[in-house]
Amino acid sequence: MSLFKIAQKEEIMAKRWWMIDKLSNSLESAKIDKKICRTILQGWDQLPQRPKPAERAAWMKKVIDRMDSLLEEEIRFKIREDCACCVSRGTKRIKTMKKLIKENPDLDSFVAAVQDSGFLGAMVELKKNTIYATFGVGHCVCTGINSAKEPVSITYCHCCKGHVIKLLESAFKKPLRGEVFTSCISGSDDCRFAIHLD
Repeated sequence: MSLFKIAQKEEIMAKRWWMIDKLSNSLESAKIDKKICRTILQGWDQLPQRPKPAERAAWMKKVIDRMDSLLEEEIRFKIREDCACCVSRGTKRIKTMKKLIKENPDLDSFVAAVQDSGFLGAMVELKKNTIYATFGVGHCVCTGINSAKEPVSITYCHCCKGHVIKLLESAFKKPLRGEVFTSCISGSDDCRFAIHLD
């Protein structure tokens, strides 16, 4: 039982910011020790249900710093990837991706259609057998962290990578792997992800 399901039973907090549950569930799925989970998520019960942007960013930065110090890279990247937003099975984005691949079976035309949809950021490119998606040119677009006052570890951005992967997986109907190349919140000029199709 997750830390927050226990907390609900104890009526510590009836309502939470949705991102807390998403991260808690991802930690639980990764079978992270409950003591480490509590350490990573420390301070969750101090956040209001709808925290202000600065409150969200300050708390998430601390969470990511603790993940970086307590978890191996591969594990923390997977946990963040599983926190991807806007990718539930019935969402408009998933339905649109399935429609686009059906209407554009040729890879080049599919990528062009995805670019037009705006679901994979400001720019979508195909090079060899890899799709590159660029978000946030000049600024971070993620409302969970974009008010941070100082750079945040790129670990955070594997959530956005998960968003791109899950949307493309819904179109191609197969597991895909990806990388975070650059991240605005970590000091780069844009957020760039590479998703490998082979």
